[in-house]
Amino acid sequence: MNQISKHETAHCQWTSSHMEAFNRENHSSERIDFSTTLTGLLNGQTILVEGRGTIIENVGLTVGDYNLIKTPDGFPSELLSIMMVTGYPNASRSIDLAQNPFKGISYSYTRNINFEGQQMVLEAKVSLSERRLESVFHINGQFGAPIALGKVDPIRETWDQVSDGIIQGQFGASWSLPNGGSAKASTKTQYRVGVANPLPFREQRDIHLLTENEPMKFSLRQEVDLMAVQHVPLI
Repeated sequence: MNQISKHETAHCQWTSSHMEAFNRENHSSERIDFSTTLTGLLNGQTILVEGRGTIIENVGLTVGDYNLIKTPDGFPSELLSIMMVTGYPNASRSIDLAQNPFKGISYSYTRNINFEGQQMVLEAKVSLSERRLESVFHINGQFGAPIALGKVDPIRETWDQVSDGIIQGQFGASWSLPNGGSAKASTKTQYRVGVANPLPFREQRDIHLLTENEPMKFSLRQEVDLMAVQHVPLI
């Protein structure tokens, strides 16, 4: 569902030194620094993840480093790809004058996740103050038996406005498995933006992720393009 075909990506190591070099680039007018926390219960066990990073809105670029302070037994950190990692819809490069209803505001959302038949619910609150973004995520549910996930394939999310201030998002995700198969997830998200008529057309965001894992750490580089795909009013 709503998934881009798999593409070849050079697997480079994204480390704190890359982050420092990135931060020196001259993007100050569009730069937003973020900090984030994920808490909750998965498989009945506590999860606690903290992270920080930088968003460059006009080019749809996010880089971040996350510390996995406490995770459930057998938790695959690549699952964060559909939780915290895809959690900033404001961080999208607009193509063909696509409107981003999340840019420059605070917002919240609820994401229902089906991962290989297991259910999880993610609650998110994203607060923007000047050029700093604070986000709090809370997750509850089950991810099932321990599983080793490879890199996530590119993701395509669609956005539809369902009422004033409410946008519905949907995307699928797929990860390679060591045996040559794949694991899949589907998601439905209700975004709350608090703005009347924020999205006159259906839009989609194409998300390309490069992630790196170390013991109890998770790093990412994410590039996102946003485009209108339906040129008639939705409501």
